[in-house]
Amino acid sequence: RTGIRERRIAAPGETCCSMSLASARKALEVAQLAPQDVELIIVATSSPDYLVPSVASMIQDRLGAGRAPAFSLQAGCTGWVYALVTACQFIQSGAYRNVLVIGTEHLSMGIDWTDRTTCVLFGDGSGSVVLEASDQPTGLLSFDLGSDGADYDALMVPGCGGVHPASQEVLDQ
Repeated sequence: RTGIRERRIAAPGETCCSMSLASARKALEVAQLAPQDVELIIVATSSPDYLVPSVASMIQDRLGAGRAPAFSLQAGCTGWVYALVTACQFIQSGAYRNVLVIGTEHLSMGIDWTDRTTCVLFGDGSGSVVLEASDQPTGLLSFDLGSDGADYDALMVPGCGGVHPASQEVLDQ
C-alpha cells in the first residue's frame, strides 16, 4: 500500500550520530575532501540523539571538522529537501564553498510496532552528500518549498516537549 519495498532498522547501539558519521565519511571520500576542509555541516533529523546538544555538533566533533559551523534542521519528512536547499543558498551566496548535508533518522526507537497504520511508514538510516561551489553552470535549477500546518497533529509525539515536559507520568503514557 505504501510503495515502500524494504525497511532498515538500526542495530542495537546505533544512533543518529553513528549512522551519520558512517554516511558522512563515505560522502567525504567520494568528494575527495578531508573532514577539516568541510566549511559547514547541516543535519536534517526529527529523531536526534539528544534534545541538546544537536546531533550536528556531535558529528562535527567526531568527524574532526572542528572549524565548520554545524546545525540541525527539523522539518519532518521534508527535512532532507530543506537541508539541501539551505546548503545551496549558503553556496550561492558565497558564504561557503562546500557543505556537508546529512539526512538521518532513528525512528524505530519510538515506534509502536503494534500500530500497523503508522509503523510501516518508518525506518532508520542516514545519507550524506557534499555540495561544492563550481564555476560551471550547475546546481539546483529551482525549488518550491511549502508547508501545511493544518494537520499538525496527524502524526505527533505528544510528550517530552515544551507542552508536556519529560516526567515519569509523560514517560509512562
